[in-house]
Amino acid sequence: MYALWTGHAERVPTVLDGAADRMDLKQGADLGRAVEALPLAARVRILQACRVEGFSRPPLRVYRVLSAVPRLRLVRVARPLPADRGLADILSDPGYDPRSAVLIENPPAGDAAPHEDAMTARAAEDQATMLTETPERLTIGVHAARPAYLVLADAFAPGWRALVDGRPSPVLRADGLFRAVQVPAGRHDVDLIYRPASVVEGAALSLAGVLIACATGVVLMKRGR
Repeated sequence: MYALWTGHAERVPTVLDGAADRMDLKQGADLGRAVEALPLAARVRILQACRVEGFSRPPLRVYRVLSAVPRLRLVRVARPLPADRGLADILSDPGYDPRSAVLIENPPAGDAAPHEDAMTARAAEDQATMLTETPERLTIGVHAARPAYLVLADAFAPGWRALVDGRPSPVLRADGLFRAVQVPAGRHDVDLIYRPASVVEGAALSLAGVLIACATGVVLMKRGR
């Protein structure tokens, strides 16, 4: 069984098994099924990329995964996520090191992050620190020596919005499962807010209903005079 942290305040994990955890995303469940057919070395590379620190394997063997990526990381190397390969194949590729690079699905035009050699992709002065956290809002302090990607190893979902120093910025799908936000050089505060479109649409409809009710009440009051 593999545990992939969702970033929930109670540290509730989602399991890479759709049958065991109905809250798991399709991509995670698909990856979990694909992992079962891979050799042990390939499994470990995938679990490292997914920030998984341990797993079990029959009969009653428990493994600890070393060198798993941190929950927060700043990287300067960004590559497009290959559309013609399965996620298990991509993440188990020995040529991909998630500690110094990130795979971005549909990278934005005019990517500001330099595509450097992996040996120079990180700097000691690059830091990312979780400042505040609730299930639907996170604030992360960033200090980047050069333009970079802030990668959060929490599950990606379309409802997440990002603000960099109060300005909207796209939330990108990273490594097929996680979230990433582009940040310029310097010190910044990055806010990640969960606000799905259904909630916004529901609020708009509720407001419209209130306005219609108020207008109807005004009309009826005038007629009753």
